[in-house]
Amino acid sequence: VKDYLFEHGDKFGDHFASYKLQEVTNVSIVHYAAHVPKEDREQMTHEVCFAFCRTVPDMLFFGLTNGRECYCAPYYEMEASDSSECDEVCDGDKGLICGGKTKSSLFSMHSCSNTAEMLTNTATSMTEVGGELTALSELTTQASTALQGGATTYQDKFGKAGDPGASDLMQSAKVFAGVLDKALGVAGDVSKSAADLDGKAKAAAGGDLTSSKTVGEAEDLIKEMEATTTKAEASIEELEGLMAAMAGTADEEVAKDAAKQ
Repeated sequence: VKDYLFEHGDKFGDHFASYKLQEVTNVSIVHYAAHVPKEDREQMTHEVCFAFCRTVPDMLFFGLTNGRECYCAPYYEMEASDSSECDEVCDGDKGLICGGKTKSSLFSMHSCSNTAEMLTNTATSMTEVGGELTALSELTTQASTALQGGATTYQDKFGKAGDPGASDLMQSAKVFAGVLDKALGVAGDVSKSAADLDGKAKAAAGGDLTSSKTVGEAEDLIKEMEATTTKAEASIEELEGLMAAMAGTADEEVAKDAAKQ
């Protein structure tokens, strides 16, 4: 559409002489090129324009014209125009249209100011799962240490007593303890990653989230925390399975001893 605000709603940019909203709504559109240093500008796409406009307060729409111009607006107003089309391909993606010579490709935006809240909520969920993993890791470490120590002691005793079957059983217990240690190593790495990400999330949530760069970095951090939460849940499931297997083996041995008596 031909957007009235693009021509007459630019209070501070190149079209300020044509500004006509002073006595109407007294708002202004915001141009990407006017606020992003030349060395930081990206070739224009829908995503680039959206990423910029979502950080500008009170803007509900973003528009693209002439294949490379991006602007943000609180609303748009269609006006009469010629029969030309939006047929200018985006500089950054030749498969997309970024307006035309005189018309704008316009898109609405929704709920773009909750990045800090999302950071905090995602970090909280991650640390809760991380706390559960830490507690379970401590229990598993105790079990692994006891299993390893007991197996070493009794393997030596059974070997000296000439009981190869019992000695082999103790060797199996030592191997299982090794499996526990390997799972604990993975859990430890996940816990460390969660702690590091939590620190970064707190810093980001309390920092400046008004630029497209910092918002993008925050969203990447959210994805990292979600992935780490998934890994922590997988580690919990693995450790619980190993602990259950160890308990089941112990119960089986107790039952065998009782049957012998």
